[in-house]
Amino acid sequence: MQPALSRRERKKQETREKIYHTALTLFRIQGFEKTSVDQITTRADVGKGTFYNYFPSKEAVIYQYTREINREILDRGRERMNQMALASERLSFVLENWARFIQGHPEVAFVMVQEGSALMVKEATGNLEEILVGIIGSGQIKGEIRKDLSPLLLAQSIQAGAVRQFLDWYRAKEPGGLEGKVRSVLDLFIQGSLGER
Repeated sequence: MQPALSRRERKKQETREKIYHTALTLFRIQGFEKTSVDQITTRADVGKGTFYNYFPSKEAVIYQYTREINREILDRGRERMNQMALASERLSFVLENWARFIQGHPEVAFVMVQEGSALMVKEATGNLEEILVGIIGSGQIKGEIRKDLSPLLLAQSIQAGAVRQFLDWYRAKEPGGLEGKVRSVLDLFIQGSLGER
């Protein structure tokens, strides 16, 4: 059981949540690019310095949002994934859910494209890498996935391929189809990584 928060800690948590939810609301209403920190702080009724005490940038709000959604996807899907016999099924489930999330959240997609750095990809994909490492490691233990490469390297390869497909999809301004593109990355991975070596 966690200790109760002090009044000061509760107030700080409430302020952070207020800023966070205000920013997300504005992103949805007018888009990420058109939303300024000034607009967020005015609507949340806090000072600009207060915003920066909690978030170093408006991109950081998106990173937090993405991490939370990834956790939700995993939590909601954990029971379903536990019923899946093969690592390939679990990988497919996670990546297809990630692709659906990205397609449905243009503000996240915009930040991923605009920022373009390795750190941004790690932040914007949240704990996707950690989830993939767990599935791959389990698959290696069961002999479903080759053991001569580290789970981290394999997870990073899948993630890099999925992000590359996402960037192509985003630039092509396709209304859907990201799930299929991500599935092709997974198919390539599975063909090259199955079985013990």
